[in-house]
Amino acid sequence: MNHFDTDLHIQQAREVRSAYLASLFAAVVARIQSAFHIKSHTLANSH
Repeated sequence: MNHFDTDLHIQQAREVRSAYLASLFAAVVARIQSAFHIKSHTLANSH
């Protein structure tokens, strides 16, 4: 009898989604920073 572990697959899907959203957010932030020529280490010391 095959047993499909729903909880395992839900957990794996959550992990994949979390990793995807984290990389998507990082890419969006990087694109915004490059569009405005913002460097993360000089953001606080711009003046």
